[in-house]
Amino acid sequence: MKFQDLPIGTIDLETGEVHIINNIDFGCKSSGDCCRKNEIPVTEKEVERIMDKGWELDQFLESLMPVVLPGKTEGTRIKAYILKKKPFTRDCVFLDEENRCKIHEFKPFACRMYPFSYNVAGKNKIEVRVHAQNVCANVKLGGTDNRSRNILNDIYMLLKEKFLS
Repeated sequence: MKFQDLPIGTIDLETGEVHIINNIDFGCKSSGDCCRKNEIPVTEKEVERIMDKGWELDQFLESLMPVVLPGKTEGTRIKAYILKKKPFTRDCVFLDEENRCKIHEFKPFACRMYPFSYNVAGKNKIEVRVHAQNVCANVKLGGTDNRSRNILNDIYMLLKEKFLS
């Protein structure tokens, strides 16, 4: 059973303290479903990083026209681009035949965060949830406090890298 938009816990970005709301277990099994069924937004900085690795814009962007997405705090907006899908299969252009990401070492934040998302829940406080469009069958309700804490700690490190460095 797939769980969608389930709160997992909160993270204090200042202290790194986590609070578990629901125990879950998750381990990526490289099914590639997330790379097939989701539109993947990338920021200008991520576009530049992909280009720095030798990729051309027309190879990986759906359009050169950005989209405007709602930000995580009220009234904010984010300018992003959408990764291109392969014709017929609708796979992300970076998904190879073995369900591996061709840009794994520098893949976009949205990909690194999936199947989780976050909301700003107060000053320095983030609520982590299972993404509302979760297509991953590997997210399981239950698990242990220790496993859930490890998942939240990994997400804290990802958020810290993106926003606090």
